[in-house]
Amino acid sequence: MCMEKSKGNILILDDHQPILDTLKIGLEDGGFTCTICSTEQSAVSESRYKAFDIILVDCLLPKRPGPEVAIELLEQNPNAQLILMSGVFKDQEYATQALKKTKAHHFLQKPFEISELLKLFESKVELQDKLDPLSKLFSHEWTQEDFTRFFKNSHNIPSFYMPLVLAEACHLNLEG
Repeated sequence: MCMEKSKGNILILDDHQPILDTLKIGLEDGGFTCTICSTEQSAVSESRYKAFDIILVDCLLPKRPGPEVAIELLEQNPNAQLILMSGVFKDQEYATQALKKTKAHHFLQKPFEISELLKLFESKVELQDKLDPLSKLFSHEWTQEDFTRFFKNSHNIPSFYMPLVLAEACHLNLEG
């Protein structure tokens, strides 16, 4: 029997065991190696001893906010790509703030399809380039030059997001 090489090592933090079990089965069937954690402490402990390519964190956890835990996990795995998920926080403002605070690469609304997650994970090497423009806008700190280049190359930003884009441009003191 020949073992296939894993497509990547994923840490999943969610306090609901059925969600963890479903994600683990689906992602492992898709060729990924998964470590599941139902507590913030176990995720932090796991991230101290293992290198993860992707960290998937629920935003609503019992003891600490998910984005706060995610930042700690990224400190231990700075090369990992962070993806936040939530079934409770569904408003765009929360997602935008969480993306900006954590520098996450994506925000998923629960429920979502495993196939959606697999597509996202399979393109993890190119994930930063494939993000929707708003997620990309708030996923990292910008220089004026980088923001200008990003804006010129982002032709599909929905108009209702333009106030957020303009606010970031003002924050960077851009003109024109």
